[in-house]
Amino acid sequence: MKKTILSLLTLIGFFILNAQAQSRPYDFPLDSFRILDIENPERYSVLSEQVRNVEDSIDFRNCIYVYYVSAYQENFSGLAGQLISSEIYNHIEEKEYQNALEKSLQEINRDPASVEAYYLASLSHYYLGDTLQSRFYNDRFVDMLSVPFLSGEGSSLDEPFIVSTVRHEYLIMGELGMNVKMQELIHHNGVPIDVLTAEDEKGEEHKFYFDVTLSFRAMKRELGFDKGNNDSKKRKKKKSKKKKRKEK
Repeated sequence: MKKTILSLLTLIGFFILNAQAQSRPYDFPLDSFRILDIENPERYSVLSEQVRNVEDSIDFRNCIYVYYVSAYQENFSGLAGQLISSEIYNHIEEKEYQNALEKSLQEINRDPASVEAYYLASLSHYYLGDTLQSRFYNDRFVDMLSVPFLSGEGSSLDEPFIVSTVRHEYLIMGELGMNVKMQELIHHNGVPIDVLTAEDEKGEEHKFYFDVTLSFRAMKRELGFDKGNNDSKKRKKKKSKKKKRKEK
């Protein structure tokens, strides 16, 4: 953990000087997570396993790292995650709780930052009668949803919640007890922002702001508009160099 923090602090000055109209979750330029992952791809694998191991407590800083770095992985897909969640909900509605649990665990294995999958695994365990595992997965759901929830105040354009997928906007609204009435996409200082208009229990209207930079990036890649991204090659090159050092 000390090495992780030191690496972040060493690079933060460079990113501050070179950042342009980009998001800053927890005061870090968003691209810093991508660069750190390229520099040390093994870190994401190690921390991902810690996140998946719901029976152990986890440092919240590691949740932050996994949540944002996951959005830069080749298999990241907000749309796929949403479709899988819908499929799991259908299993639960049909009382096919074992199938729902297996699908939830598969999704967590695919993407350790798949926030809703932890909730669905918790729900599945509950209906299967395993209240202890249900609590473990619910706690991890809270851990992971807290990352975007605490990333900004969400009540202004300058302090938006910074989410990796649009679905997480609605999870946050649900936790706040808000009923979403309207969604609008705008750009603020070059950053794509989702503006949700919602009503509270008293019927009073509120506006919430979500930075959807990562969601846009994933959409561009899935549609083939981000072919220049060679992060995967850079990660493999780093791994190869480290392997050669160890062999020597």
